[in-house]
Amino acid sequence: MLKFIGNSVGVPRSARTAEHITPEASGAVRRVSRGLMMGAVILASSGVASAQTTRFDEMVDKALKEGRSVPVVAQYKDEAAKERLEKLLNTSKAKKVRTHVAMKGVSADAATAEFRKLAASRDVSYLSYDAPVYSTQFGLPPEWEHTLVETDATPTPPDGGVTYPGTKPGTSTDGSIGDGGLVTKPILPISPIDASGAAAARSRYGVTGKGVTVAIIDSGVQPSVDLPASRIRAFVDFVGRKTTAYDDYGHGTHVAGIIAGNGSRSYGRYTGVAPAVSIVALKVLDGRGAGSTSNVLAALDWVLANYKLYNIRIVNLSLGHPVYAPIAQDPLVQAVEGLSKRGIVVVAAAGNFGKLQTVEKVYASVTSPGNAPSAVTVGAVNINGTLKRSDDYVADFSGRGPTRFEKAMKPDVVAPGYAVVSTAATGSYLLTTYPTTQVTAGYMRLNGTSMATPVVAGAAALMLGANPSLSAHTVKAVLQYTSQRMGTTDAMTQGAGELNVAGAVRLAKLINTSAAPNTNWLKGRSRPTRADLLFGEISYWGRATIWADTMHVGQDVYMNLAQWKDSIVWGFADNIVWSFADNIVWSFANNIVWSFVDDSIVWGFTDDNIVWSFADENIVWSFTNDNIVWSFADNIVWSFADSIIWGFNDSIVWGFNTDSIVWGFADNIVRGFSILVGEGQ
Repeated sequence: MLKFIGNSVGVPRSARTAEHITPEASGAVRRVSRGLMMGAVILASSGVASAQTTRFDEMVDKALKEGRSVPVVAQYKDEAAKERLEKLLNTSKAKKVRTHVAMKGVSADAATAEFRKLAASRDVSYLSYDAPVYSTQFGLPPEWEHTLVETDATPTPPDGGVTYPGTKPGTSTDGSIGDGGLVTKPILPISPIDASGAAAARSRYGVTGKGVTVAIIDSGVQPSVDLPASRIRAFVDFVGRKTTAYDDYGHGTHVAGIIAGNGSRSYGRYTGVAPAVSIVALKVLDGRGAGSTSNVLAALDWVLANYKLYNIRIVNLSLGHPVYAPIAQDPLVQAVEGLSKRGIVVVAAAGNFGKLQTVEKVYASVTSPGNAPSAVTVGAVNINGTLKRSDDYVADFSGRGPTRFEKAMKPDVVAPGYAVVSTAATGSYLLTTYPTTQVTAGYMRLNGTSMATPVVAGAAALMLGANPSLSAHTVKAVLQYTSQRMGTTDAMTQGAGELNVAGAVRLAKLINTSAAPNTNWLKGRSRPTRADLLFGEISYWGRATIWADTMHVGQDVYMNLAQWKDSIVWGFADNIVWSFADNIVWSFANNIVWSFVDDSIVWGFTDDNIVWSFADENIVWSFTNDNIVWSFADNIVWSFADSIIWGFNDSIVWGFNTDSIVWGFADNIVRGFSILVGEGQ
């Protein structure tokens, strides 16, 4: 885990002191300004920058060179350009799919000739591949049937069977819920959702998510006793055009149960994070878990048009595709940013490309729209079969940062995403094709960042239920700040740390959003306890916020600062001031040593070379001239120069230079995220 204090800078972009260091400075810290000495950091950047100058993403560019066509999303410059572009499509053989408001574009399916006309049109500011999108879940390996066990908090009867809290007396021996007896075998697994601190938050602070609506953009939802139709406020089908809620794949129902399931069928055992929240289900994935970028864009447009009517405060996106373009041109990213500016918390999966068959760990594997700056991007935690958090670790498949083009830090947080038990859609593809995923009647368990994402979306719903005035950026900041750092991995894998719902809700309740700018906005005069007791262990807040390529540790979330306003793009704003206090002794001389009482971290700065040493983490960073090397305890070395090579365990995964990009997808095959491990596999 990487710890950055106060003004620390992440490596991938140009390093900055408190004043400013230009990209030409190439990572050398030239001076420490007076602003830094006063405990303030001013980050300077020029907005959401593009990493390439072409008007096409790499998939469109390749198709043009090979003389073939692909479905596209064409972004237009202005309304006049939009009218001319639509006229071009209407008078040609190209098929216009949709007009997209949130990101100012038109999706089209064109033959080769029309495809080239679109590419040549001056009314098209950027032409993107209308990429397939997939759900981001894995199935449950059979061996986990033997490793998911109850914790010592659950009483065990003398015959070896197991009872569980909140259950109506009476359960049949086949694991289904009945009217008599105890669970003897098989033992029903615990709910990994509870490991997030969600149940603790509900019981301690009386929050349920009531009054908040979450839009779930997925494969639909099947109403049930756990997800009653009365709480499904709207259903829109962008695939089959049906009007009655359904889910032929089963992924969306599982996601919905994680967010909003009331646990009725299990008598509370498998309750979602926010069991009173309302749902808007927008179906964009078909019966095999596949969809298109244009369908997702249409769903995001629907949210944009209807969020006030339904009080949609959160959007859950447990889907995605590989990154083909910088964020300034990525259609999904632009649509996500448009919603964020309106105060909507967009929670997106980091993707499941964190491990490939030939490589143990894959960095820069976060998918779109998880690379969106303002999205809360979520990686997956394996709770190791227990509710206690000390043995948790990030699942190997979980997508890792930095983001592909901008090299920003992602994910934002990680949450339980392995063997997550939630509602099952009867007759759905997942349940019928992979019957071993069924836990008991009405419930199944799945793995993936798809499952971790709704845990965070539910946490956001509890926070907004406790304090409806919070901005989307404030929700994101509090989620990061209260997360628990995991000592087993680095920041590009865990982000700010493992979600702590109890801490997030507690801090959210303390924020007074009407406080004057740049002042303390916490209610009361005392600072909150920065830890929570969960399952007999103390979960310390990491107290970190990630801002583009930088991780800040301090008390910024305690103040009403400009960066918590939704009018700016997270991580991309000029003259952002970070204010720090609290037991900090700063000494400035030729060599600079900062001593922080709480974390016992000492940093030494000498001239243009910087070495940061972090106790117990065995991490040393060395910055010299144009080359930057990160050395981690798990033998990962990153070298950044004109050409960038990242080597992992003696295997080179990604090569980046000005002429070519290797992304790990041979022959431009987009592999589905919905990979399941079923019986016998």
